[in-house]
Amino acid sequence: MEFGGHLVLAGGLEISDTLAVLPAGTTTIKSEGITDRGNWQPAAAWLKQPSAEVTGAPAARLAGKGTWWGPVESPLGLQEDYGYGKITVLTFDPNQAPFSRGSLGQALWKELLMTRNQEEYKFNPAFPMVRLESMSHLPNNLPRTAFPRWWVVGLCLLAYILMAGPLVYLVLRKLQRPELTWLAVPLLAVIFTGSLYLYMLRAGTSVLVNTVQVADAATGDRVKGYTAVGFFAPTRSIFTATLAGGDRSVQVQTFGGRPWEIYGPPAEPPYTVIRGNDLEVRFSDASQWTMRTLAFRQDMAEAVTGLTAKLRVEGSRLTGTVKNGTALHLDHVTLLLGDDYRGLGDLAPGKEVAVNMPIPVPPAYNPQGMPRPNLPTWQIFLQPKGRRDDKRGQTPSQGPYPPDYQPPPRPLTVEEQRRAMMLDQWLGMYRYGPVENVSQPLTLVAWTHDPLQDVGVKHLRSKNHYLGMILLHPELVVPKGAFKLPPGLVVPQLADIDVRGMSGHNNLIGLEGGSLTYAFRPGLPAGAKVEEITVELPFFPARSTPGMPRGAMGPPVSQPADVAPGALEVYHPGRGCWEPLAGAKSFTLPGEYVKPDGEVLLRVNGESFSSGRGFYFLPPTVAYRGVME
Repeated sequence: MEFGGHLVLAGGLEISDTLAVLPAGTTTIKSEGITDRGNWQPAAAWLKQPSAEVTGAPAARLAGKGTWWGPVESPLGLQEDYGYGKITVLTFDPNQAPFSRGSLGQALWKELLMTRNQEEYKFNPAFPMVRLESMSHLPNNLPRTAFPRWWVVGLCLLAYILMAGPLVYLVLRKLQRPELTWLAVPLLAVIFTGSLYLYMLRAGTSVLVNTVQVADAATGDRVKGYTAVGFFAPTRSIFTATLAGGDRSVQVQTFGGRPWEIYGPPAEPPYTVIRGNDLEVRFSDASQWTMRTLAFRQDMAEAVTGLTAKLRVEGSRLTGTVKNGTALHLDHVTLLLGDDYRGLGDLAPGKEVAVNMPIPVPPAYNPQGMPRPNLPTWQIFLQPKGRRDDKRGQTPSQGPYPPDYQPPPRPLTVEEQRRAMMLDQWLGMYRYGPVENVSQPLTLVAWTHDPLQDVGVKHLRSKNHYLGMILLHPELVVPKGAFKLPPGLVVPQLADIDVRGMSGHNNLIGLEGGSLTYAFRPGLPAGAKVEEITVELPFFPARSTPGMPRGAMGPPVSQPADVAPGALEVYHPGRGCWEPLAGAKSFTLPGEYVKPDGEVLLRVNGESFSSGRGFYFLPPTVAYRGVME
């Protein structure tokens, strides 16, 4: 179910027993009692069976964080996402009248379980299997602590020089055999290096174990834990990695290996998975000189429980606090929003830090040929105050750089590079998927050398080097009374993509047919009621240019125009349909277009380049106005 399934639970009189079967924490949906519901005619009309015979039936009063399913005036159930699948809890028992037989029952199950068409599949750049595969190479970036310290190497070299030089000279001089120098020095080198080699083997350093972990709590209500463990054992041609517990699913990855053209085809598989009380993965000699990696999912919810970020809007800035209530030592704690950020430093367990950062304004059309703004991750470590506050009082950079770009003042350290690569890898699939989306939703990111969850490596004395990254969606605190959320606060996220062809002009996007669906997810707290939203789509029709090739789209107009019919649609959750928006640059809509948690869905539909109706656009924006009860 977590990878795209759909679980449907019956309601009615036995709803409490049904929900009790689920493991704790599976869903927030619960029953608050049973009522006798007699008016099922709106449900029959919603299922396109208005003439169906309906009778009264007991129905559960449901509550939870999900989305109501069915007609607005009398929903049939409550739906909640579970990973990349969903759970639907019905208010009634579909095995009882009026849904147990006839056309009404058939229409119900057809609506619930029919095969979805391609448009209804959501774009999931963070699908778990893809995530594990994409982070499998991260253990290749070894920490500095995996190697001997410079002073240890220096002492060993000094000891060898003293023994190979003055000591050998004095001993042979005393024995009056200086001619043995040519034999004593090479022999001493063999003995010295052999002794060090044997010591390292006995000390357990013949295998380097490097573990990279990510606890992603930035999307959804559940913490998604991912782990990649790398084993580098060049002294062991055949290597067996053993992990406690044989019931986990793993992705095995070996990088490089022996070329078949030189050594011939391998005599055995590159690895063999053996399951028992423990999980054993036996790697063949084909991967002897490469990193052998196991990637799997882990439960990391307990490790990050206690890390909180509570923020509120004050004018054009975000203020609040971040508290480390975990047992982890966090470093480089950073708040990301749009194309800006704010570094908060290191947080020891129990430490709290204040937040004050500007809310970025939405991007505007840049006619100077500059690409859309991006967030170079090196800035988090070298310029922690943020892009906008760091630029106050500075003169623009000269040369071929964008106006707000500053080159790195120094190279990153090894540990900074490892963290930057982790963040780039994790956010890269959101930024550079089929459609570039460089703005980052409000996210707290932090790193730690403490284990987020023990991986259970067995039969090795080697030290396991951990590096973990935590991503958290901050809690938006809304005070009682009227509230406003500016458009730059809620960053659009790509929820669905149906792209046939693309074009672009400077920082504008052009679609050759197809569509892009954007989701706005502010994560409003309970009690927040949205009264209206303001939707804007920077819309730039293409100009026809004499001499252009057939089917090509010309440059955009210099100023945004009114949205053309068919270009923009908004989803109405109550009616379950898309509705057009056209004829203006800005649209003020009532709160009925907003889901209970604040989510708004907008869809931009492209036109054929050869139709003469082509256009360019920037990602839409949504501003919220409402009341906190």
